[in-house]
Amino acid sequence: MEQLFMKQLLGGQDLVIYLAGFVFALIGVAIRLLNGAKKRDKLSKHTPYNFSWKFLVLDNLRDLILGLLMAFILFRFTNVLISAGLQRLIGFDIEGVDKMFYAFLVGTAFTTVSQWFKRLELNAGKHA
Repeated sequence: MEQLFMKQLLGGQDLVIYLAGFVFALIGVAIRLLNGAKKRDKLSKHTPYNFSWKFLVLDNLRDLILGLLMAFILFRFTNVLISAGLQRLIGFDIEGVDKMFYAFLVGTAFTTVSQWFKRLELNAGKHA
C-alpha cells in the first residue's frame, strides 16, 4: 500500500528527481529574492539596515514554501501539462526541456507573480 501511495504521489518518478528539482527551484527563488533585496529601503523601520539572511528567509518564507509546492505540482503533472497544450499557451515546445529547468523557472517566476499580487493587495487597501 505504501508503494502504491508513493507511486501515485510521485507519478512514478524517483524522489531524487523531486529533490534535485527543489534545489533548482530554490536557486530560482534565491536569485529573485536577492535581486529584490538590493532595492530595499535600508532606512525603513520594517527592514534591518544591514543585509540579513535570516530576515530575508523569514520575510519570504511563504513565497519559498509556495515556490517549492508549485515546483512539486509542475514535476508531478508535467506530462499532463504537455499533453494539454501548454506549449501552445507559452509559445514554445517544452517537450524536450529538462525538468530541472522547469523547477528553476517556477522558482524564479513564482516569486515575481507573488510580489505582483502583494502590490495589488497593498494598492487595493489604499483605495478601500
